[in-house]
Amino acid sequence: MSLVNDMLNDLDQRRSKHSAAPEALEWMAGQTPVRRQRSYLPLLALIFIATMLAVGFFLWGPLTGYGVDSADRLLAVAPSGDGATPEPAQVMAAAAAEPQLNDSQAILTEQQPEAANSAITSSQQHSLPRQAGSAPPPAVQALAVPMQQARDSKLQTPVAVSSTDAGAPLDSAKTSEVAAPRAAAEIAAVARGPVKTSRPRSPAQRDEDVAGEGRELIRRQSVTGAKQLLRQQLVAQPNSPASATLLASVLLSQKHYDQVALMLQQQRAVNPRHIGLLQIEARLLLSTHRAEQALELLLTRQPAVTEYGAYYELLALAARQNKRFELARGSYRQLLASDPGRGDWWVGLAIVLDQQALPEQARVAYSRGLKTQRIDANLAAYARRRVASISISNR
Repeated sequence: MSLVNDMLNDLDQRRSKHSAAPEALEWMAGQTPVRRQRSYLPLLALIFIATMLAVGFFLWGPLTGYGVDSADRLLAVAPSGDGATPEPAQVMAAAAAEPQLNDSQAILTEQQPEAANSAITSSQQHSLPRQAGSAPPPAVQALAVPMQQARDSKLQTPVAVSSTDAGAPLDSAKTSEVAAPRAAAEIAAVARGPVKTSRPRSPAQRDEDVAGEGRELIRRQSVTGAKQLLRQQLVAQPNSPASATLLASVLLSQKHYDQVALMLQQQRAVNPRHIGLLQIEARLLLSTHRAEQALELLLTRQPAVTEYGAYYELLALAARQNKRFELARGSYRQLLASDPGRGDWWVGLAIVLDQQALPEQARVAYSRGLKTQRIDANLAAYARRRVASISISNR
């Protein structure tokens, strides 16, 4: 009984001490204690958030340029572990494999090589740390040099990458030494603009150039040099009417009539309608007292007075020597209509009027010629004598 009493007393004490925890008596009644259910919602939420972050990271990586392909391409120029920053020329080789490069970007890179190198180097500095601990793939190393060659042929950039071993790391110092002079030359060429190359001169243009040089030598009183230059042109290019005309004029002034006749025979056979050669032949006929033949020759052509004043001056002289005064007067009138300031033409007209026994009109023409400044001194002296003589005759 004492054992039962002890158990009851112990039970009373437990009840008094643990009145706030009635479940403590469940073991005595043989009941299984009811456990509280734990909530797994926070854990599931964490797992869901981690999954979304992982999915977002793998989807966002290729869009921002940190994908595996871009990193692998940049590994072709990555340092071999010493942490040195690659040269812009090396980065240009890897960038040649980028499919996103369009035509406008290519043009921009060609025109501004330094800006393009700077931009690509900045992109590499963000991308290379992700692959610093890994070695470049062999396939990418093998394709580094061909990609650079394709880039050079397309963009014509001033930098170039060359290596005898596709798997060996690039030498940054040597690449810089080669690229710097080329870059400076390309930038200077762009600043200067396109190089202008002169077109080759045609035979006719070359003939005119030599004739112009010959006239300049004659103006400088170097007649011998002019003759030598013109003869060389005729030997190198026989069909040179401008040079032949000038040389014949010089020989005619020196009274080498036989040489002039031979040259005219050769040149007029090739250029029968050349005005300059025709004028030289008319002068030769007038100098050898064959005015009638000269007039017949000059009447075969009628060039523009404004362009060929000397031609009509010869025509007027030949007509006057053949006593065809009306033709001579008409020629001088045409000349003076185109240029009234030529004093020698006024005197020529006055001589024709004098020969026609029109002294008053002749005096007026002489006076007009004397008022101009474009008259030879000897011709001006003759005009003064004739004006004085006509004035005395009219008294």
